This record gives sequence, structure tokens and C-alpha cells, in this order.
Amino acid sequence: MMDGFQKAQNTALRLLKFRYRSEKEMRDHLLRKDISPEVVDRTVAWLYDQRLLDDELFTEEWIRSRRAGGYGAFRVARELRLKGIAKETIDRHLEREYGLDDRIKVIRELIERRMRLLRNEPPLKRKRKIYSYLLVRGFSYDEIDRALEGGDL
Repeated sequence: MMDGFQKAQNTALRLLKFRYRSEKEMRDHLLRKDISPEVVDRTVAWLYDQRLLDDELFTEEWIRSRRAGGYGAFRVARELRLKGIAKETIDRHLEREYGLDDRIKVIRELIERRMRLLRNEPPLKRKRKIYSYLLVRGFSYDEIDRALEGGDL
């Protein structure tokens, strides 16, 4: 028969097979599985001891993955806040990973891809759709405008 701590460990390890997790994600998941708060605390401490839980590393990996997927800093920051990551941690990692030149380059690549899909749209409608698409992906108006300087939609 498995005790509560073993059950919590197994549940945590199963969850970590898919991707790295933030501490908040892990706590929320374990609590949803009806594991007592005391056992959750013990399990989280054990995960830190095993180096299987680390919000700094999680933040780095999340940013790298989302950036590779073409998501902007605003959206990534919002996602990380929802995952319980401290604002200071988010800001520090975003500064390192999202340089303005990189963001402009990503925006231009996304615009090029989107232009192929919208080539038959009237220019004004095309521009509105592209702005909307980029805003949803987490880029600011200023970044989009900078990427479009001298370009034509």
C-alpha cells in the first residue's frame, strides 16, 4: 500500500515526464489530486532537493520555447505570471532573451508568413489582420510599427 507521500511523488514525477513545471503548477496539480497541503509541501521540498523543480530554470525554458514559437514578450510574461513566477524573475529573464532587434526580426518573419496567407485581401483589411495577429501573439504596437518601418503591407 502506498502512503500519501509516495503517491504525491509518483504523481509529480508522472507530470514532469511531459515538461518542466513551475512550483505553482506542481502545487496546484497535487492539491487537485486530493493530496494534503502538508504532503504537498513535503513533496515540493523533495522535488527541489532532487533538482526537479526550479522556477528559474522553468522560466528560462518557457521563454526559450515560446520565443522559438514566435510569441512576444508581453504574452510570455502573462503566461509566466499565471504559472506563479515572480515578476522580478520574469523581467530578468525576458531582458536577457528578448532583445529589441530579435523581437523586430521575429515580427518581420511572422509578417512575411502572414502576408502569404492574406495576399488576396485588400490592403487595409490585410494590415488590420496582421496587427491583430501580432498583438495576440504578445507584441506591442511600437514593436510592430518599428518592424514595419519602410515596409509595405
